[in-house]
Amino acid sequence: MKFRAQAFYDAVAETRIKTIFEPRWQLIKQVLQNLQLPLPIPNVLEIGASVGLFATVALQSGDVLAFDAIEPSAAAAERLRNLGLRHVYVGMETEFTGVIEPIYDVIFCNGVLEHPFDPAEFIQNLKQFLKPDGVLVLCSSGASGIDSLLLQQEMPNAFPPHVQNFISDQGIQALSDRCGLRLREFRSIGQLDLDIIYHHLLKQTTEPSEPAIAAVLVKLLDHAQLRADLQAVLQKHHLTGFFLAVLSTSEEL
Repeated sequence: MKFRAQAFYDAVAETRIKTIFEPRWQLIKQVLQNLQLPLPIPNVLEIGASVGLFATVALQSGDVLAFDAIEPSAAAAERLRNLGLRHVYVGMETEFTGVIEPIYDVIFCNGVLEHPFDPAEFIQNLKQFLKPDGVLVLCSSGASGIDSLLLQQEMPNAFPPHVQNFISDQGIQALSDRCGLRLREFRSIGQLDLDIIYHHLLKQTTEPSEPAIAAVLVKLLDHAQLRADLQAVLQKHHLTGFFLAVLSTSEEL
């Protein structure tokens, strides 16, 4: 983790902030406002905050008054402290249940839900940190993306050992019900499904055994604007490989 925190993440930090986390924060903010959550948010907690790219965007927006984090990596946690977070707890969320008071209005999980062995136990732990009217925001890879559905036989590394769960859209609803939460909002927000399919087909067309249809699809998908337009259709119909889910502890915020 030391190399990733100090070298790799630094090299791509600015690009990731501009292309991923700033648009994501604006979308989350819009969703929370639609749910009548008042801004600025008094107390926020991020689970698995890494080196703080999402935290940086949220704090700089002025929409968060106090930002805390739980981060298992000590190296990444040190970076978080330097960003000015109020509290940084080093470890797993299970270590702080019953220790951290339930003061949080919003808890964020960016790319975390796919890692716990038991997602329901994980969510139940996070509930203990939320206020009675608190909100849990999950952004994670899912099992409903058209890239995974079409290419799963070609993706032997889709489920590396440290990734336990790719949850379907229906699975998020079931998980919410099982944990006694209400699914307030669900959006399919993936942006790369068609790019992944396109580049896979592009590589396959160099093989003589591939059917002619692959070359035709490559020719069609060679147009970036067409891929973007089709990706928007996939988002509308919940067929992308990344989702945003907002769960609440009560019927009303």
